[in-house]
Amino acid sequence: MIFQLLLLLFPLVFSQTDTPYDCGAHGYCYPANRTSATTCSGCTCSDQSTQTSDTVCTGPTSCSPSPCTISNQQCNIVDDIPTCTCAAGYTGTDCTMLTSDPCSPQPCLQNGVCTSSGGTYTCACTTGFYGEQCQYSGDPCAGYCTNGGTCEMLFSDTTPYCQCPFDYYGATCQTARSVSTNYVGCYDDSSASFTDYYVYSTTITKGNDCRDALIAYREANPTSNYAYSTMSGTKGQCLFSTTNTLTDPPQAGLLGGLLAALLATCSYSDMSSGSASVYSLNDVCTPGPCGDAAGNGKCIQTSGTAYTCLCNPLKTGSTCQSDATLTPCDSVDCGVGTCGITDDEIGHYCLCTSTNQTVPCGKNKRSNEVGIKMFSVGDPCTSKPCLYGGTCTDLGNGSYTCACLNLYMDTNCETFNPCYINKCENGGTCIPTYDLLDSTFTCECTPDWKGTYCEEERFYCDETPCQNGGECEDIIGPPNSYNCTCTPQWTGTNCTTDVDECAEDTTLCKTKDPDATCMNTNGSYYCVCGPNMFGKSCLFNKIIYQILNATYGDLGPDKLDEMAQELTNDPTLVRDIIPFLIGGYSLETRTNLSWTAADMFLWVAYEEQLIDLKFAKHIKNLLPHKNCSSNFVMWNDKVLGNCFTFNHMNSSFQYKARESGYTGGLEMQMNVKQTEYLPWTETAAVMVFTSTKEEVVTSESVRINTAPHFESRIAINRRDYHRLGGRYGKCIKNIKEVKSYYYDGEYTTDGCLRSCYQDVVNKACSCMDPRYPMPSDGISCNISQKTCIDELVDSRGGDPSTWPECYCPLPCSQTVYSSKLSRLPYVNVIAECEKRFSNKTACYEKYLDSVILRIALPKLDYMIYSETPAMDLTKFMSYLGGILSILIGVSIVSFIELFFLFVQLIVILLFNKRL
Repeated sequence: MIFQLLLLLFPLVFSQTDTPYDCGAHGYCYPANRTSATTCSGCTCSDQSTQTSDTVCTGPTSCSPSPCTISNQQCNIVDDIPTCTCAAGYTGTDCTMLTSDPCSPQPCLQNGVCTSSGGTYTCACTTGFYGEQCQYSGDPCAGYCTNGGTCEMLFSDTTPYCQCPFDYYGATCQTARSVSTNYVGCYDDSSASFTDYYVYSTTITKGNDCRDALIAYREANPTSNYAYSTMSGTKGQCLFSTTNTLTDPPQAGLLGGLLAALLATCSYSDMSSGSASVYSLNDVCTPGPCGDAAGNGKCIQTSGTAYTCLCNPLKTGSTCQSDATLTPCDSVDCGVGTCGITDDEIGHYCLCTSTNQTVPCGKNKRSNEVGIKMFSVGDPCTSKPCLYGGTCTDLGNGSYTCACLNLYMDTNCETFNPCYINKCENGGTCIPTYDLLDSTFTCECTPDWKGTYCEEERFYCDETPCQNGGECEDIIGPPNSYNCTCTPQWTGTNCTTDVDECAEDTTLCKTKDPDATCMNTNGSYYCVCGPNMFGKSCLFNKIIYQILNATYGDLGPDKLDEMAQELTNDPTLVRDIIPFLIGGYSLETRTNLSWTAADMFLWVAYEEQLIDLKFAKHIKNLLPHKNCSSNFVMWNDKVLGNCFTFNHMNSSFQYKARESGYTGGLEMQMNVKQTEYLPWTETAAVMVFTSTKEEVVTSESVRINTAPHFESRIAINRRDYHRLGGRYGKCIKNIKEVKSYYYDGEYTTDGCLRSCYQDVVNKACSCMDPRYPMPSDGISCNISQKTCIDELVDSRGGDPSTWPECYCPLPCSQTVYSSKLSRLPYVNVIAECEKRFSNKTACYEKYLDSVILRIALPKLDYMIYSETPAMDLTKFMSYLGGILSILIGVSIVSFIELFFLFVQLIVILLFNKRL
């Protein structure tokens, strides 16, 4: 049992005469030369030795030449062996430490490592010890704090202290905190500087919100001691502090101050300049009643209203206010040594002959623990622990250091230094791998070389450095190098850095879709399209593609993509397709797809009087529906959608023009709702048509586009035309005079031509064009039959007026209204939107997305253009009487002859024959 204890007390002793593989203390045998476990065929000697034969390395016997290789060392012969020690004035393992250094003599106990800086030092303690000089054992912080508390050592690492989360308090954070606050009051802050206040970063305007922010801040920063929140109206900031520095009441007069105090409005209202709202946290440890700031003690809360002080060992008293009288060496037994006080004047240690320690001199910690005989610590170099020619140096604290020969290293020079003989060629660096006497090495080559010993020239492209499809090109030096030509998706020396296509080209994905988002990936990118587009680059309109897919799905994806891209590039082409898609829908379905009167009109007035928009029965081409007005008749066109006609021929009440100018005309405000427009719509506007009430408006009728954000004014002028029929030319008095007419209302030449066009299309394609009116039994062409219509129109030259089947004279009587548009932009400030309590944002949005329209006759008179015969009976008699009046002295016979001439002319005119 005693023998086992002695092994624990003494380090393993190696003799300097140990000879690895019989090479002596100063040589090394490489594995290739080892002929047995103990013999070597060829030894490699150290620099300080002499190779007297292949197997013998003789060490130096004198200090000339000196074996010492470290600065500030000197050589001395000890026991006939050259020994290196530190020169006078130096100490330490490498003789670089001055004897005046605070780390000399060694202040760190328990083998702690001393580091000095100027006149101070710090100790890096070994495991299991703590304190400024490693004078204490154990770990007082282990398991000390609960509920997430953080343990730290205070007062020169002598006392454990728990830094608790804000939600807990107590010596070990064992008690949950019930957060409470007090409203301190309202103060004048007009001249306050708030020098030591912390500014909370988030914008806050109310005192109670600033109070809540302080609680949140303390929860996130448990080491903070801010206990007051101040919402400053003058600064417009929420501030935190340890004390309240405001004292003056707000400048609101006696009554105002009294009301503010009674109602506490300052606590929850927005702060105005000149006043501040102050709250306090019930934190008994703020602002440090135990001399916390001076390091005298640390406050520990014990209840909601009480605390205790954890004092620095050098302080005493209820608030750590008094100096403590310490006698660390009282009753301390240091054996044969003397007691010393640690530098912090709190702990102690024993000053022994060759070391300072925490147990009595002449005793060892382990011997004291197991109860065996005590003994003194002697010179550790007497056992000659340094192997293979190493020189031992006593460090004076019971430990030593070895200065090894070049072949060996480590604590006792027991490890072979494989890089002593550098076998690396061409500038290579030797990298050792240590394993006692079997240590090996590898060569770290310069960039131009490779191989075990850096013996091969290096060509970089052989190693395929260029990644992700990059092409490599060798560049012959020296130094050798290479160059990578990367693909467009990659960059960097080895083509390993992804190119962010989205950052380099911000238009990616947005060529057709402004709402698209480009997402970068390694070596590529992808597009996240907006709600209306799709495709790899968001080039296809989703609605257009769905239309094409539903219609031409059998064509395959490539053809569909081609068609979708063509229509997306020119969305106006879709307008001609839509009527063919919805042409087969019922009237009710088409009506429900379009706007109602409630969607369209905000208000309507005639002669500056609002008119009723209540709903009544529709005209014949519409179903009864709730969105028809007695003043506006709603009807549906396959191209235009739902249309609303004021003063329609079928309206129950007819409005008359009684006054010229806009005060006697029609006024209204209408929604535009641009967000609902489909992508092929060219213009955001409301289309306005002016016509007689007997004339039917079509998609080809002349219209005026009234744009949003403007007040549009339309002045209309009337002209009437009356044409002679019969022998003077062909004109139409009745619709029955033409073969086909599918429009409601009066006869128009355009209506006749389009009706004839429908007959020709029906004959060629067995269906009619859905873009124009057709008879009730007519069949609407679908999208697949559109090609037939297009080919027919192209073959006939397009214009139906040139087709031989289509003869459509002008009407005998016709009223035409010409229109003149003027526009006024909305004013910057709209009075209606500036009214008190008005939702200004919504009001302005309504105006900016609407149009105000005013229509009037500038004058009530109008022009009438009529065709008249060049000569009739009345004109003839008038001309004849004029001639007779100039004749003088006519005889009765002449008169009779003239009479018969007159009768003859009448017969000729009436019966086209002579008497």
